[in-house]
Amino acid sequence: MYRIMEINNIEPLKISSRGSQSTYSEPSTEHIPGSTIRGAIIAEMIRLGLFNYTTKNDILLNMECYNAYPYFNGLTYLPKPFHLRTDKNEWRKTKIKGDKSTLNLCDLLRESGTAKNQLEYSYVAIKDNKLFGKKVAKEYRLHHFTYNSGSQDREQENIFRYEAISPEQSFKAVIRYEDKLEEQMQILFKENLFIYLGGSKGSGYGRCKICSTRSMNNFIEVKKNLGINYDKINDSKEIVVTCLSDCLFRNEFGQPINYIPKQYFSNLENKVIKLEKQFVQTGQTEGYNTTWKARYPKETTLKAGSVLKYVFEEQLTENEMSKLISSLESGLVGSRTQDGYGWLGVNIEYPKEI
Repeated sequence: MYRIMEINNIEPLKISSRGSQSTYSEPSTEHIPGSTIRGAIIAEMIRLGLFNYTTKNDILLNMECYNAYPYFNGLTYLPKPFHLRTDKNEWRKTKIKGDKSTLNLCDLLRESGTAKNQLEYSYVAIKDNKLFGKKVAKEYRLHHFTYNSGSQDREQENIFRYEAISPEQSFKAVIRYEDKLEEQMQILFKENLFIYLGGSKGSGYGRCKICSTRSMNNFIEVKKNLGINYDKINDSKEIVVTCLSDCLFRNEFGQPINYIPKQYFSNLENKVIKLEKQFVQTGQTEGYNTTWKARYPKETTLKAGSVLKYVFEEQLTENEMSKLISSLESGLVGSRTQDGYGWLGVNIEYPKEI
């Protein structure tokens, strides 16, 4: 079962992008991580008495929260793909003009060109066969406090600033869960939720309004409601996989890898598949466990926007291709899926103009 949550942040959101508070200026993410949403949802379920000895295992193991990405004018903006490039000089000329003219893009999966610069926007959406970019508004806030230092009992001052997502913006996320949790979800989302996301909740950060759609049974309907029901590349021998969130894949020895393990193609055991091209960037997992009062171990991830092109030696039937796309898109894959890792988009037909 799926539900779509629309999140409107009433206050700025302070969600650190690197899990460190050792400097005087702490950068923020441009989206709301699934782990942040999941923690807030579980806290609300505890408050309502929905998280108990009977339901806790189902909630912890069978509920996945996707990342929340910017939502604007009926479209959910997803991370930019790394294989689409532009020429920075042409980009600057277009910006100087100040009009709404389009700019041609270079698709490095299918052509070789001189354009080598990544898109300026962090998030993109497709409409009318054109690509539209979106920047998340952020702001800095200065903070100041005094504290006693050691045995000398002298007051020390500390001035620092937080970068945060500006208030009054909309994001959309997906929550996926087993059918047995539907009753709890109906109670949880009976009315709009007002909960806190991110850090510094007592300093004017984090208050959000969350409203949910009805439950849905298939991911095709979810994509339609998100506004990401894109055209598909029509090819029977290749699949192009775009990481729509950070992904954590491991091989049979538990080591992080930068490609999709073979078990996710297990429904095509008799087909030989080869990784032909990849445009990837790596990142690190973040996270803090309040029960343990410690940060999670850092692991290498494929960053959102990474693109992998696979080619089959034999052509796939329409039914085989449809089943493969559905198996990769309908759920999160890899490790730490409960925290939003592993969202994939397959054979998305990206326009050549932005």
